[in-house]
Amino acid sequence: MQARDIRGICALLPAVAGSDLRHITATDRSYVAAELTAFLAAWLVCMPCPKVNPPSPVGLSGPNWRPERWICTAARLGLPVRGAARTAVPGTAHTVAPGMEPEPADGGTRHTIVVAGTEVIGAAESGDGHDALAEWAARLAGASGARMLNVHIGADARGPFVLGADVCVDTSRPGVADALRRELTGRAA
Repeated sequence: MQARDIRGICALLPAVAGSDLRHITATDRSYVAAELTAFLAAWLVCMPCPKVNPPSPVGLSGPNWRPERWICTAARLGLPVRGAARTAVPGTAHTVAPGMEPEPADGGTRHTIVVAGTEVIGAAESGDGHDALAEWAARLAGASGARMLNVHIGADARGPFVLGADVCVDTSRPGVADALRRELTGRAA
Protein backbone atom coordinates (compact mmCIF):
# COMPACT_ATOMS: atom_id res chain seq x y z
CA MET A 1 0.00 0.00 0.00
CA GLN A 2 1.27 3.46 -0.88
CA ALA A 3 0.63 6.62 1.15
CA ARG A 4 -1.43 7.99 -1.75
CA ASP A 5 -3.80 5.01 -1.39
CA ILE A 6 -4.81 6.06 2.14
CA ARG A 7 -7.83 8.34 1.89
CA GLY A 8 -8.17 9.29 5.55
CA ILE A 9 -6.91 8.49 9.04
CA CYS A 10 -8.72 8.30 12.33
CA ALA A 11 -6.22 7.45 15.07
CA LEU A 12 -8.01 5.85 18.01
CA LEU A 13 -4.94 5.19 20.16
CA PRO A 14 -3.66 8.16 22.20
CA ALA A 15 -0.25 6.50 22.65
CA VAL A 16 1.44 3.13 22.60
CA ALA A 17 1.48 1.78 26.16
CA GLY A 18 4.11 -0.50 27.60
CA SER A 19 1.35 -2.95 28.46
CA ASP A 20 0.66 -3.25 24.71
CA LEU A 21 4.17 -4.63 24.20
CA ARG A 22 4.23 -7.85 26.23
CA HIS A 23 6.63 -9.41 23.70
CA ILE A 24 9.27 -6.80 24.66
CA THR A 25 11.48 -7.33 27.73
CA ALA A 26 9.70 -5.72 30.70
CA THR A 27 12.55 -3.30 31.47
CA ASP A 28 12.48 -1.99 27.88
CA ARG A 29 8.71 -1.64 27.39
CA SER A 30 8.27 1.99 28.41
CA TYR A 31 11.20 3.08 26.23
CA VAL A 32 10.00 1.08 23.21
CA ALA A 33 6.45 2.39 23.73
CA ALA A 34 7.70 6.00 23.77
CA GLU A 35 9.77 5.43 20.61
CA LEU A 36 6.85 3.78 18.80
CA THR A 37 4.56 6.64 19.81
CA ALA A 38 7.09 9.17 18.46
CA PHE A 39 7.46 7.22 15.21
CA LEU A 40 3.69 6.97 14.73
CA ALA A 41 3.24 10.68 15.47
CA ALA A 42 5.84 11.59 12.82
CA TRP A 43 4.25 9.21 10.32
CA LEU A 44 0.76 10.59 10.97
CA VAL A 45 1.92 14.20 10.60
CA CYS A 46 3.55 13.41 7.24
CA MET A 47 0.56 11.64 5.74
CA PRO A 48 -1.03 13.83 3.03
CA CYS A 49 -4.61 12.64 3.63
CA PRO A 50 -7.36 14.09 5.84
CA LYS A 51 -7.05 13.21 9.53
CA VAL A 52 -9.62 13.25 12.30
CA ASN A 53 -7.84 14.48 15.44
CA PRO A 54 -4.34 14.79 14.02
CA PRO A 55 -1.54 14.03 16.49
CA SER A 56 -0.65 16.64 19.07
CA PRO A 57 2.30 16.95 21.44
CA VAL A 58 0.31 14.96 24.03
CA GLY A 59 -1.22 12.22 21.90
CA LEU A 60 -1.55 10.38 18.62
CA SER A 61 -5.29 11.04 18.51
CA GLY A 62 -5.42 14.78 19.14
CA PRO A 63 -5.83 16.62 22.41
CA ASN A 64 -5.31 13.82 24.93
CA TRP A 65 -5.69 16.25 27.81
CA ARG A 66 -5.81 15.55 31.53
CA PRO A 67 -9.27 15.72 33.16
CA GLU A 68 -8.43 19.03 34.84
CA ARG A 69 -7.69 20.71 31.51
CA TRP A 70 -11.01 19.57 30.05
CA ILE A 71 -12.86 20.97 33.07
CA CYS A 72 -10.91 24.23 32.96
CA THR A 73 -11.58 24.63 29.23
CA ALA A 74 -15.30 23.97 29.76
CA ALA A 75 -15.38 26.55 32.57
CA ARG A 76 -13.63 29.12 30.36
CA LEU A 77 -16.35 28.55 27.77
CA GLY A 78 -18.95 29.37 30.43
CA LEU A 79 -20.20 25.79 30.66
CA PRO A 80 -21.27 24.52 34.09
CA VAL A 81 -18.70 22.32 35.82
CA ARG A 82 -18.10 20.97 39.31
CA GLY A 83 -14.81 21.24 41.14
CA ALA A 84 -12.37 18.37 40.83
CA ALA A 85 -9.19 17.46 42.64
CA ARG A 86 -6.65 14.77 41.96
CA THR A 87 -5.20 12.73 44.78
CA ALA A 88 -2.74 9.85 44.76
CA VAL A 89 -3.90 6.46 45.92
CA PRO A 90 -1.14 5.06 48.15
CA GLY A 91 0.50 1.92 46.81
CA THR A 92 -0.76 2.35 43.24
CA ALA A 93 0.25 4.19 40.11
CA HIS A 94 -3.32 5.44 39.67
CA THR A 95 -4.91 8.67 40.71
CA VAL A 96 -8.47 9.45 41.58
CA ALA A 97 -10.03 12.66 40.39
CA PRO A 98 -13.25 13.31 42.30
CA GLY A 99 -15.86 14.39 39.81
CA MET A 100 -14.26 12.10 37.22
CA GLU A 101 -15.53 8.84 38.66
CA PRO A 102 -17.99 6.83 36.51
CA GLU A 103 -21.01 8.43 38.18
CA PRO A 104 -21.34 11.94 39.61
CA ALA A 105 -21.47 12.23 43.37
CA ASP A 106 -24.71 12.19 45.36
CA GLY A 107 -26.61 9.78 43.10
CA GLY A 108 -26.40 11.95 39.99
CA THR A 109 -26.32 10.58 36.47
CA ARG A 110 -23.74 10.49 33.71
CA HIS A 111 -24.13 10.51 29.95
CA THR A 112 -21.55 10.57 27.14
CA ILE A 113 -22.13 12.65 24.04
CA VAL A 114 -19.92 12.06 21.00
CA VAL A 115 -18.79 14.80 18.66
CA ALA A 116 -17.82 13.26 15.31
CA GLY A 117 -16.91 15.93 12.79
CA THR A 118 -19.83 18.31 12.58
CA GLU A 119 -22.26 15.80 14.06
CA VAL A 120 -23.21 15.40 17.71
CA ILE A 121 -24.39 11.92 18.70
CA GLY A 122 -26.20 10.92 21.86
CA ALA A 123 -27.41 14.28 23.14
CA ALA A 124 -31.07 13.38 22.58
CA GLU A 125 -30.66 10.33 24.85
CA SER A 126 -29.78 12.66 27.74
CA GLY A 127 -33.36 13.88 28.11
CA ASP A 128 -34.61 17.44 28.43
CA GLY A 129 -32.23 20.18 27.35
CA HIS A 130 -30.49 17.99 24.79
CA ASP A 131 -30.04 20.88 22.34
CA ALA A 132 -28.04 22.79 24.95
CA LEU A 133 -25.96 19.70 25.77
CA ALA A 134 -25.22 19.14 22.08
CA GLU A 135 -24.09 22.76 21.86
CA TRP A 136 -21.87 22.32 24.94
CA ALA A 137 -20.23 19.26 23.37
CA ALA A 138 -19.67 21.03 20.04
CA ARG A 139 -18.19 24.09 21.79
CA LEU A 140 -15.80 21.99 23.88
CA ALA A 141 -14.69 20.05 20.79
CA GLY A 142 -14.18 23.30 18.90
CA ALA A 143 -12.14 24.87 21.71
CA SER A 144 -9.86 21.83 21.85
CA GLY A 145 -9.53 21.44 18.10
CA ALA A 146 -10.89 17.89 18.32
CA ARG A 147 -12.97 16.56 15.45
CA MET A 148 -13.79 13.42 17.44
CA LEU A 149 -14.52 13.67 21.16
CA ASN A 150 -16.42 12.06 24.01
CA VAL A 151 -17.97 14.73 26.22
CA HIS A 152 -19.08 13.40 29.59
CA ILE A 153 -22.10 15.15 31.05
CA GLY A 154 -23.18 14.71 34.64
CA ALA A 155 -26.41 15.78 36.26
CA ASP A 156 -27.17 16.37 39.91
CA ALA A 157 -29.72 18.34 41.91
CA ARG A 158 -28.30 21.60 40.49
CA GLY A 159 -28.68 20.45 36.88
CA PRO A 160 -26.41 19.18 34.10
CA PHE A 161 -22.69 19.95 34.00
CA VAL A 162 -19.54 18.95 32.12
CA LEU A 163 -17.73 16.09 33.89
CA GLY A 164 -14.88 15.96 31.38
CA ALA A 165 -13.97 14.70 27.94
CA ASP A 166 -11.61 12.33 26.16
CA VAL A 167 -10.56 11.40 22.64
CA CYS A 168 -11.04 7.62 23.07
CA VAL A 169 -14.30 7.43 21.13
CA ASP A 170 -16.01 4.07 20.70
CA THR A 171 -16.56 3.83 16.95
CA SER A 172 -18.94 0.89 17.42
CA ARG A 173 -21.49 3.23 19.04
CA PRO A 174 -24.44 3.66 16.66
CA GLY A 175 -23.90 6.51 14.22
CA VAL A 176 -20.26 7.23 15.11
CA ALA A 177 -18.50 5.29 12.34
CA ASP A 178 -20.82 6.74 9.69
CA ALA A 179 -20.27 10.28 11.00
CA LEU A 180 -16.50 9.79 10.94
CA ARG A 181 -16.68 8.42 7.41
CA ARG A 182 -18.60 11.52 6.35
CA GLU A 183 -16.03 13.72 8.12
CA LEU A 184 -13.13 12.06 6.30
CA THR A 185 -14.79 12.03 2.88
CA GLY A 186 -16.34 15.49 3.11
CA ARG A 187 -19.85 14.15 2.47
CA ALA A 188 -22.78 15.74 4.28
CA ALA A 189 -25.10 13.73 6.51
